[in-house]
Amino acid sequence: MPFRIPQFGEGGWVLELTTFDSENHGLVITKEKDFELEGRSLALFRRP
Repeated sequence: MPFRIPQFGEGGWVLELTTFDSENHGLVITKEKDFELEGRSLALFRRP
């Protein structure tokens, strides 16, 4: 499921973890890029 994370200020969001892929972390999501969330999974982001 693609979705766009709301942007508040500069710098985007950094993916901390996802329950779908434990190796996929550190990815920076900006307003120009959608994030693909797999079905029945969770994702945790932080501000840089």
